[in-house]
Amino acid sequence: MVAVQPLPPSDGQRVGVLLRRKVKSLQASRGRAAWTLVLVSRAFPSMPGALAPSPSGASLSPRLLTSRISKARSAAAVLSEVALVADLPIFNEFHVGAALSKLARLKNSKSLGPREMRSPAWRRLELQLQRLLSADQLQPRQLSNCLWALAVLKETRPQVLTLRTVPLLLRRMKARAMQMKAQDVSNNLWSLVQLRSDAPAEQLCSAAEAVVGQLRRTVSSMNPQELTNSLWSLAQLTESASTAKAHRALVALANRLAQKPGGLIPQALANCLWACAELQDALPNTTSAASVRRAIREAVPPLASRAAAAAGKMRPQELSNCLWAAARMQQRVPEVLVPVRAVAENIAQRASEMKEQELINSLWAATCLADTVPEVREAVPAISQYLPPKAIQLISESRESRALGV
Repeated sequence: MVAVQPLPPSDGQRVGVLLRRKVKSLQASRGRAAWTLVLVSRAFPSMPGALAPSPSGASLSPRLLTSRISKARSAAAVLSEVALVADLPIFNEFHVGAALSKLARLKNSKSLGPREMRSPAWRRLELQLQRLLSADQLQPRQLSNCLWALAVLKETRPQVLTLRTVPLLLRRMKARAMQMKAQDVSNNLWSLVQLRSDAPAEQLCSAAEAVVGQLRRTVSSMNPQELTNSLWSLAQLTESASTAKAHRALVALANRLAQKPGGLIPQALANCLWACAELQDALPNTTSAASVRRAIREAVPPLASRAAAAAGKMRPQELSNCLWAAARMQQRVPEVLVPVRAVAENIAQRASEMKEQELINSLWAATCLADTVPEVREAVPAISQYLPPKAIQLISESRESRALGV
């Protein structure tokens, strides 16, 4: 404990002096120094030398504060740390990013309930983030972490995390795009997809184009998950994926995925096939877009082969996406049919676990693939039993219309 030099006693402080002498005597006789000092502190809060029960915000070191935030086991604990230091100089860009990231990771835990969402610490956290953004004090990784956290908290965050923060983040992200590393690029593209309704479309597209410009330069250092997230995101951000710059990045992505399909988990394989199918239809009829289609045609065969082997480990949504992608690409890339048999078998076994939209997509895909891969018909009864008759009728009419060229 650091000793504090006491002030000279005045008439009003002599009682404090006498009490301190009494405390010293009690310490020697009972060995309860810390407890006695805490009691005296509560009775005479202005008395020099009092011990606090836990470190105050002013006494925390930056490293200790980071550790306390990172090790917090509940949202309430994180928000408590924020409330303690939000207005102090110690609360810097590292702590803001750490607090938001921790809260995002706790999103699905029971600790982030209505009571925590009403905490005034959210507003103080947002204000500090806005101050840091206005002063341009966040580095690319910190910007990426904050944007990712807001994207994860999108549905659950309180209203105090207003639309003012996202545009500020996008503006700084655009300015720092050239400094981003592979992980930052991938995470930012994913976050932009999640935040499409939280920023003006023009500003979001501008930020996305800046990130896409850096994508091609970082593709070679991306791991399988980053490659998958980037491809999936560009398939969602169709307007940003329609430029020649984006097409060059997509070619690089498809080429890398064709070389590294072995590192993809089942979810990534399904997402890649879904993205390839989506991009095939969404790309414009330009020379640069044609090069993307060629790259996709080369990437699909190794992805489809791996998907066939991984079908047994796929979740219902992933199975549905694979079957849907096969139906969409069967004419342009016949190799996409390789996993259909294995995927259909697993759908038949797990139809009861599927959501309605997944069932609808699977039934539509099965009807489209029935002539090419007859085995897919075996999944139709299992799918149909969980769908209302009206949905089945609409899918049947849609299939007949397609066959007639309507």
